[in-house]
Amino acid sequence: MNPERLLGFLVKSTLFGRQVPAASKVALGVGALGIALAAIEHVTEKRASHRAPGPGAVPPPPPGAPPPPIPPDDPREQEAMLLVRAMIAAGHADGTLDGEERRAILGRLDGETLSRDERDALERELDAPWTTEQLAARVTSRRLAEEVYAASLLAIRLDSPAEHGYLARLAGLLGLDGEATGRLHRLLGAPRPA
Repeated sequence: MNPERLLGFLVKSTLFGRQVPAASKVALGVGALGIALAAIEHVTEKRASHRAPGPGAVPPPPPGAPPPPIPPDDPREQEAMLLVRAMIAAGHADGTLDGEERRAILGRLDGETLSRDERDALERELDAPWTTEQLAARVTSRRLAEEVYAASLLAIRLDSPAEHGYLARLAGLLGLDGEATGRLHRLLGAPRPA
């Protein structure tokens, strides 16, 4: 299983029909979330600029070998999985992930290159979301705290008091003040925290 690819899928599915300001990709930096956003932007731009080759055009070379697998104890993999869990927990912020929301997430798996293990892992995580306390207990730096909050913010629409309350509680447990959360809301084009 590749948690970074799973994170990329979740970020892409939450951005379905939404725009994230370009500055956010740079501001989020080289952490797992910033990389996922930048990769999605790159693929989207590449698809948009892709045109059918004209007559006599040379076809592109075949893709190179896939990158080597990430060891299970790799910190990048652990951070990516934490962000996956943060997004899923935020999806449950209003108390439940209803059937329609679940079908929307799983329906977007069609056409994705996720392995069976990754699909199964996503379903297991959807069935047993982490609590804010579990998420905060795994955060080891200010950068990771901001990424967990930003991933959570990407996963919800902030259209209910429960979602605002969830983010406020998460921010408190992560040690993020109003200035930090306000900056993340601006970067991601999300409504201001309540």
